[in-house]
Amino acid sequence: MKKHKYKILLFLFAGIYLSNSSAQSGKVKFNGLGRSYINTSNISGNVVNDDTITGKKVNAGVNILDLNFNIMPNKTNEIVAAARVTNQFGGFWGNGLALTFRQLYIRGVIANAVRYRAGDIYVKNSPYTTCNSIQEDSYNESEIFHLYKDFVYYDNFHQKDLWHLQGADVDFGLTFKKYVKELLVDGYIARNNTASILVKPETLYEGAKVTLNQSKYFNLTYHFANYFEMQATANTGTEFHNPVHTADFNINLGNEKIKFKIFGEAGMSKVHIKSDSTFSDLTDNFIDFGGAVEFVPVGFTTSVSFHQVGPDFRSAGAQSKRLDYGATQQIYPQYTNAQVNRSVSLFDITKDENIYATTITNLLMQYNPVYGNVLPYGIATPNRQGGILKIDYDVPNKRFKLFAVANILEEIRGQGTNALRNYTSIEVGMDININKAINYKKILKFTAGRKFESTYRNGDTISKINFLSDLFDAGLQWEFANKFDLLLGVKILNAYGNEFIPVRDDHNRITDFNAMKINCNELLSGGGLRYRYSESIFLTLQYLNFDFTDNNKKSNNYNINQFIILFSMKF
Repeated sequence: MKKHKYKILLFLFAGIYLSNSSAQSGKVKFNGLGRSYINTSNISGNVVNDDTITGKKVNAGVNILDLNFNIMPNKTNEIVAAARVTNQFGGFWGNGLALTFRQLYIRGVIANAVRYRAGDIYVKNSPYTTCNSIQEDSYNESEIFHLYKDFVYYDNFHQKDLWHLQGADVDFGLTFKKYVKELLVDGYIARNNTASILVKPETLYEGAKVTLNQSKYFNLTYHFANYFEMQATANTGTEFHNPVHTADFNINLGNEKIKFKIFGEAGMSKVHIKSDSTFSDLTDNFIDFGGAVEFVPVGFTTSVSFHQVGPDFRSAGAQSKRLDYGATQQIYPQYTNAQVNRSVSLFDITKDENIYATTITNLLMQYNPVYGNVLPYGIATPNRQGGILKIDYDVPNKRFKLFAVANILEEIRGQGTNALRNYTSIEVGMDININKAINYKKILKFTAGRKFESTYRNGDTISKINFLSDLFDAGLQWEFANKFDLLLGVKILNAYGNEFIPVRDDHNRITDFNAMKINCNELLSGGGLRYRYSESIFLTLQYLNFDFTDNNKKSNNYNINQFIILFSMKF
C-alpha cells in the first residue's frame, strides 16, 4: 500500500513539475478535470417488501482527478497523455486509491502535408458506415439530467457521434487550380477487441473516406468500413468479415436569403464468414436521398427524405448501440430474495456509466422497445423503409427554438409472418429563453422534449402487434441570484401493448422471438441548486426520485430516491 501511495505522489509531483515547466518552455501544457461525487440512495416498494438480502440504503462516492499532459517536442508533433487518479469514498489511508492512464496518443504532420494520429483516435464516416448514434432514451434533455449525462459520456469517451478506438489515423488533402477545388483523403485502422484463444479471434476495424469538393455547390464522398477477424489469433476455425461501401453527395444552391440542398447516400454491405459451411454470405444495400430548404432571415429549415435499408444490411460501425441493456448497473443491480436482475431504466440511462458500450460489435445488440422500437440501431437499422421529415426553427433573437423529426416507416420483410410492421415516430423539442422575452438579465430557460412511437402489425390474435410508447422531458434553469441556479426536471415515460423481439445467434440469424406484453410507467423527477464559480467550475446539491410501475405485475414496482453532492472543476 505504501508503494502504491508513493506512485500516486510521484505522479502528482510530476504533474506540478510539468505545469511549471510549461510556463517556462511553452512545450508542455497541463490541464485536466477534477470531480467529487457523493450520493445516498434508498430503494422501497413491492420488490423489497419481503426482501431480506438487498440493502435498502446505499452510500457511495468518488474523488476523480484527471491530468492531461500535452507535450510538443517541436512545432509539428504532439504527445498527449491523460492519467486518472481515483479514490473511492471509504478508502481510508490510501485504500481504494488507483492510478490509470485513460488515454495516450501521438499526432503530428509529416512534410507539412500529411496529418497522422496513433494511439487513441476518434473516427466517423457516414451514418451507414461508422457512426456512434445517440441512445434513444430522451429528446432535448433538461439541464438537471443532462448534467450527469455529460459525465457519463466523458467517462466512456462518447463525443457526439464519434467512436473512440485505439489505432492509427492518417489524412491529407490535395488542392487543384481548375474544375475541382480539393480532394480530401482520410484512412484509419484500429484494434477493436483482443483475442480469446479458444473463443474468439482478434478483431480489427478499418475505414476510409475520400471527399471530392468540386466547389461550394457540390461535393461527393466515398466511404469504406470493414469489421473483420484475424483467424490466426484464435483456434476457432472461422473468420468474420463485414465490408461496407457507400457514396454520398450534396448539391447546394440558393442565395443569402434562401438556400436549397439536395442530398443522398447509397451503398451495400456484405457479411462473409470464412470456413463456416453453415453460413451463406449476406449481401444487401440501402438508399437515402432527399432535399432541404432554409429560410435564413427567419431561421427556419425543413427537409424531407426517403430511406430504405435492406433486411440483411449489416454495418458494425453504424449499428453498434451506445447503450448495453445487458450490462450490470451500479446501484441495486439485483433485488428480491431470488436476486432477480433489475432491468435498465430511465434512472440508470441518465446517470450510470456502467451500462454504456465502448466498443464496436458485429452483433445486433439487444434493445428494449420501451425506450426505442422504431430505429433501435439508429438510421442504419435494417429492414426499414419510408419517409423522414425534419423541421428546425431558431428565432433570430434566440428567444425560442423548435425542432422536430417524424419517421413514417414500415418493414421490408416480415419477421415470423408475411405481415409487415408499420412504425411511426414523432420527436419534438423546444427551448424557450424566457429571460430574453421579459428582459431578465440572468438565465431563465425552459426546455421540453417529447418522443412518441407507435408500432403496429395486422394479423391474427397471436401475430398482431399494437405497441405505443410516450416519453416526455421538461426542465427549468433559473438563475435567481448571481451564479446561483435553481434546476428542475422531470421525465415521464408510458409504454403499453405487445411486441415480439427477435432472438439472434452469433451470426445475427433470428432463431426465436420473445413475446412481450408491456404496460409500465416510469417517472424520474429532480430538483436542486447549483453555484457556478466560473464557466468551468460548479458545485451542485440535488435530489432525484424515480418511480417504476409495472401494471401487469404489481410485485415489480419500486421507488429509488437519491441525494447527491457534486463538485466539478475543469482547469
